[in-house]
Amino acid sequence: MPLPYEEARQWFSNFPAELFSFWFDERIEVNGWPPTSYIWHQVLCYKSLEFWKDLEWKKQAFDLAHVQFGAETLRVVNGLIRSMLGENNEFTQIKGHAERTLSILDFIEANKCLPGTLIFISDNGRYEVVEGCHRLAIFVHLSSGANWQTSISSLCCAWIGCLSERTLG
Repeated sequence: MPLPYEEARQWFSNFPAELFSFWFDERIEVNGWPPTSYIWHQVLCYKSLEFWKDLEWKKQAFDLAHVQFGAETLRVVNGLIRSMLGENNEFTQIKGHAERTLSILDFIEANKCLPGTLIFISDNGRYEVVEGCHRLAIFVHLSSGANWQTSISSLCCAWIGCLSERTLG
């Protein structure tokens, strides 16, 4: 394994291997390591490296219908929804945006649930989406009474990062 990946795994020793393999390794490949560029601030939800180091992770069934989302997640979700409805905004420019949206809708129509595993961090009782913004935006839009003939389950599989008790206490 190349050096940047090893360094990241040492730095974020609390990260489960699965998080690295399906999320973080790709971010390292695209954005480089160490995480010094501006894009890393977005990837890390504008939280410090120390915040991320202290997170403890749990994979669980997660009910999106009973969650309070943080301000940044609401901004991103609402922007994505507007872009999916035809508004030209910052989210319209995301590479593969239209294809990703259609693929998620096809999956939901066939399976009545969101595809894959989402990633959230819990911060002061609110949840910020780390991975799965398009999926979350589609869920929010469809569950808000949008004219869609397919029902969707509010349950999904998610990795949740929370500050450890020793950090809080």
